[in-house]
Amino acid sequence: METPSRSTWLTRSAIIISDVDGVHRMYSQLTQRFHWTVTETTKSLSYAVDQTRKGAANLIIVDDSVTSPSGFHVRALLNEITAICTPILCLLLPQRSSEAPLLTKMGFEVAIKPVTPAAFLPHFSDLLQRWEKPSFATLRRLGYLLNRVTDEQLNGALLKLMEQEAIHSLCVQSLALQLRKAGNFRDAEQTILASIKKDPRQDARIMSLVDLYLHGSMPKLALHLLTTLKTAHGTSRLLVPDYVQAALMLGQLNAALIYLETIAKSESADPMSIDFYARLLFASGRDDEAEQLLTHSGRSFKKFQLKWLNADSSGLPAAG
Repeated sequence: METPSRSTWLTRSAIIISDVDGVHRMYSQLTQRFHWTVTETTKSLSYAVDQTRKGAANLIIVDDSVTSPSGFHVRALLNEITAICTPILCLLLPQRSSEAPLLTKMGFEVAIKPVTPAAFLPHFSDLLQRWEKPSFATLRRLGYLLNRVTDEQLNGALLKLMEQEAIHSLCVQSLALQLRKAGNFRDAEQTILASIKKDPRQDARIMSLVDLYLHGSMPKLALHLLTTLKTAHGTSRLLVPDYVQAALMLGQLNAALIYLETIAKSESADPMSIDFYARLLFASGRDDEAEQLLTHSGRSFKKFQLKWLNADSSGLPAAG
């Protein structure tokens, strides 16, 4: 068993991703109990990653709100090696608590709102203890050095760290992402497949492979893998963007609408999902349904219609 070491943090600084007013002070007061400070709160995921890359923050807290779903932010963070090598605490609104099992399997620490000391502190403590263990601390140090090492050095370090079971999955995700961004699709695929073969139950690696296939314009393979995840997690809202992207890549507009409807008409619907669903309805000639959806959410259909008529919608498949 690994013994935590608290001396491995570059700084004890966290950054928050949130669009909710007043959360900065609340999280600052809670994290101070562990001698951590919250440097700032931002709505920008890319800015948070950049601050982490610079060493200004060593931990990310992803807050959840009706307008800014934390689950979607966390999924996007998996496209950044810096974020994969960084401790992340994901908060969820009660109506989105069904996302917690999959997020946990992806390796994130998850707490359900409302944020109270009893709800927050145990999860924050668990996150710190995990990432203070020697193997995780080594991975964090590698994250600090990303801008100072060559691709060859990074790949070699990740291959070596993959031998440590506790961080194997994170290293597989990081190496596959590194290889994919370098245009080495085949090696990225083989890296993930070899790991899945050893342990087929690791959903995080399967999701990495889904992401790889979507980036590699292989939506049929991505859909096949999503079907295997559906057995365990149903049509989780975390997987819906992947379903929708794969369906649109295959020209299956109606299928994309069915997948997206599960989010856009749910209690936990966010404005971006509603807008995209309305756009797909509009593109498929279902103007009345789009108008009803937008009116119900307090939006103007005429403004929406004008916006998309003037926009470049070449990314959408033709209706019919």
